[in-house]
Amino acid sequence: MTPQELKPIWRWKRLSFRCRSELPDAPGLYAICVFYQIYYIGLASSLRNRWRGQGHHRFHVARLVPFSCLRYIEVPEPNLRACEKHLIRELDPPWNYTPDPIDGYLGAMIWHLKGHCHSKNPPVDWEEVGLWIAIVGVAIVAIWRVIL
Repeated sequence: MTPQELKPIWRWKRLSFRCRSELPDAPGLYAICVFYQIYYIGLASSLRNRWRGQGHHRFHVARLVPFSCLRYIEVPEPNLRACEKHLIRELDPPWNYTPDPIDGYLGAMIWHLKGHCHSKNPPVDWEEVGLWIAIVGVAIVAIWRVIL
């Protein structure tokens, strides 16, 4: 499979983060998405192992964003890197250009509030959306996560 033969990400298989143990033990590409916004694109020699537990460096941040999900497609190992680079170049996902957040849930919340993004396609335009709205929203999500 070449980069040009990839299906659009919206046609890839979809899983919630709670069901990530159902990922196949196969090489492939994955994307962290919220509705039609792509936040991150990555590759894995084993999709299941990459998302096992809470070890993925974007897991805590992805959980903060309501309605986030994983989309994935199996890709033969020799073509993984080329396909990933092609998608990142074409789609410019914002989290692919940022440093990793501080470990843990609180560190991820602070990281997301600061709006760390060096892409031309930021996930949040802080000038249009007041910072107070973001703080309230993250606080509600944090409380919701504690309750569940």
